[in-house]
Amino acid sequence: MAQSVPPGDIQTQPNAKIVFNAPYDDKHTYHIKVINSSARRIGYGIKTTNMKRLGVDPPCGVLDPKEAVLLAVSCDAFAYGQEDTNNDRITVEWTNTPDGAAKQFRREWFQGDGMRSASILILSCSAFICPKFRRRPSSTARWSERSKGFTVLIPYPFGNRNDA
Repeated sequence: MAQSVPPGDIQTQPNAKIVFNAPYDDKHTYHIKVINSSARRIGYGIKTTNMKRLGVDPPCGVLDPKEAVLLAVSCDAFAYGQEDTNNDRITVEWTNTPDGAAKQFRREWFQGDGMRSASILILSCSAFICPKFRRRPSSTARWSERSKGFTVLIPYPFGNRNDA
């Protein structure tokens, strides 16, 4: 039975931290990839420390060996500085599925004393807004330079700055 064998490894991309950038007056979504790098089929479930503000879609599922899934992690609008975000975490918990089980998630796999593993991703909220443009930095920003006391991010959509 697969439950007597310790669950194999998974990989997450990113592997440790997700940063949501300001402003927080509307919903932000960040995608993470979960990869089953083990040789067995696993069932996974996602937990958050703040279910009111943080969401994950899909929150659970089944992955065959070497299969991956893209998860949408969302952070609803909130008043930055008025809510504690220091302990925001997402936990990916997984276990081997029973031998012969259908590829359909079953919550009972996580109940009882069966073997499970967990990986924690830290969520961070950044208050940085580029003052010159009054907006979030571009996701294509490759390098920065100092200008009048604040950082201006300069996007390079055609590769790295050093490629030119």
